[in-house]
Amino acid sequence: MEAVEAQTKKTVPGQHHPTPYITYAEFRDISVEGGTVSGKSSSSRTTFRDILTVASLDEVTRRFGEPTSTEYNRFPEGSSTDYTVYLTYDGLELKYRKREREIKLETMALTSEERFLRAGGVKLQPGMGTDSLSPVIHKAIEDDGDGVVGVKVARPGKSEDPRSILNSETEIQIWTKKKAKKSIIKEIRFHRIAP
Repeated sequence: MEAVEAQTKKTVPGQHHPTPYITYAEFRDISVEGGTVSGKSSSSRTTFRDILTVASLDEVTRRFGEPTSTEYNRFPEGSSTDYTVYLTYDGLELKYRKREREIKLETMALTSEERFLRAGGVKLQPGMGTDSLSPVIHKAIEDDGDGVVGVKVARPGKSEDPRSILNSETEIQIWTKKKAKKSIIKEIRFHRIAP
């Protein structure tokens, strides 16, 4: 991830080891690609900028096509128009939360080799070896022990403030597993705490 590599060479002191991060601008330009695209999809390339906040779920289906399953959770039961919706595609899971007039992406998981993130022309996808990641991320994976490394997303305008980066509620998580003595990416998740 070239653009991400450039930033993930930067770290902030974490509780146990340095914490890799990227700027908010770099994050918004990362694209979500791959997978089978249905006839309703307008593009096989979608950036986080396109899907972080949408006016309606129709925008999501224009980008990714019809989901294989959709599950709504309304809250509080029947007394509100607010909801959480889970959209499942082959190799892609999305969770959106609607509060008042905004529909925001809360989590995303890329679970198959058919789906990938592209940052600065470089792919990050399930199934690839962790040895091709930037040295900082690769070291964080080795140091972690749990098989999950979070790349923090700096808040807009706060990429030079270590405290702000460490307290960021948005991150890209790289879940890994060992396969034949080699670490590979099992899953890639995006997570942010909704307001």
